[in-house]
Amino acid sequence: MSLEKIQLPPKSSAGEILSTLQEYGVVQINDFFTPEVIKDIDLELTPHFNLLDDKDEAQFHLSSKIVTKESSQMGKVMRISQTAYPLFPSLTAHLAGNLMMSEIIDSFYGPINKKALQIFATHDTRTRDKDWVDGINHNAGVHFDPYQAIKFSTYLTDTTAENGATRVILGSHLEGAIFRSNLKPTMFNGESILDCHSPFRESQYSLDNLVDLEAAAGTLFIFNTDCWHASGELKKTGLERKFVVCHNRG
Repeated sequence: MSLEKIQLPPKSSAGEILSTLQEYGVVQINDFFTPEVIKDIDLELTPHFNLLDDKDEAQFHLSSKIVTKESSQMGKVMRISQTAYPLFPSLTAHLAGNLMMSEIIDSFYGPINKKALQIFATHDTRTRDKDWVDGINHNAGVHFDPYQAIKFSTYLTDTTAENGATRVILGSHLEGAIFRSNLKPTMFNGESILDCHSPFRESQYSLDNLVDLEAAAGTLFIFNTDCWHASGELKKTGLERKFVVCHNRG
């Protein structure tokens, strides 16, 4: 399916965006954030990333930061809770405080919702290794998220399939919702987890249906997490991808 079907101009109305989101599960708006905005967000995140080691995952709260080692297979991850948003004013203003995005969430879920629930920021620098388990501790396997959400995201670096563009099956969110409603836990390393990866074996879709969401930095993606999707992978050492995403739920 052509990516042109999900691409809308920056001045599109909330109604146009919502209609495309409901049909395809993904919307792409090129040049949504200016280069200056992307630079500001990157400069705001970089000092925090510099304090982390490879494979660290940091959870930011109002007055604490909890770092989990050996958690992020692709590089470094920051999970920023609402209470920590004041630490990241530029990121929060543009990704969680945008009025158009707020209107989209209110229209999709109704006025009672969990808007701007949390923000993820990733700095991917690592290629695949033997510890990666697709869909379990690494998102390169095709999956849906265990809890339905609408995500607003943008790359902070120009991104192609070579340096880890997200992959998605357009229009697959209706099937994904059915599989998600029948999720059963499975065991991994002694822990009970929700297996959002294995159900793809029973899907009407195949890997051939995946498309790469290649885009320049500053492109806005609006994404229904019931779509079958997969994180991209860095194809060789020396590449990087920076990515931020804001989660919203009903």
